Amino acid sequence: MIDFRLAPVRDHTCTFIRLPAEDERRIAALPATAARINMALIFCAQIGSADKADQQAIRKCEGYMRATLAELVSVEDTLAWERPGKVFRLWQSANPLLHIMRELRNMNVHLQPSTFGTREISVQLRVEGSVPTDIEIFTLQNFTAERFKQLHNAKRYTEQQVEDLVAWFNTFHKQWGIADAIHQGICVLAVTLIDEYGL
Repeated sequence: MIDFRLAPVRDHTCTFIRLPAEDERRIAALPATAARINMALIFCAQIGSADKADQQAIRKCEGYMRATLAELVSVEDTLAWERPGKVFRLWQSANPLLHIMRELRNMNVHLQPSTFGTREISVQLRVEGSVPTDIEIFTLQNFTAERFKQLHNAKRYTEQQVEDLVAWFNTFHKQWGIADAIHQGICVLAVTLIDEYGL
């Protein structure tokens, strides 16, 4: 059962290119899986790197999103040989973010790819004397229940679950942007696997 109370909590020790040191040490017990998670983090760091006025650069960032999602979801394949007796699938998680990451990857591979829009948000560092700064973030323009229902795996969900997943994710990712949402998904996946396999 998907539990929307399990929305990830931003962990400031999980940087855009590294897991927290303890999680990194533990996930290393699954070396092929750890390599995929590491590459997902590296690609994810590039998602928000475009000059928002440059459409070619935005297309490049959309490509980085697809690459990130492909690496993230491919841990299901690495687990098939690293833990063949107990292969974890993202859709088995109670966390809605892992369901979304899996299907967002499928949507961008099997359907017309997602497109980015921008939104301005105000951020402020937790440093004394810092002032708020406006930044632009990328958001998905076409993540809809209708598109989700076109996916092969949509049959795993009731219509209400699809509506709830899409509504939840659209609210969630528009808060800090798609790069942050996927980054949190990567960190959640690492912790989930550490718990699942007792690493």
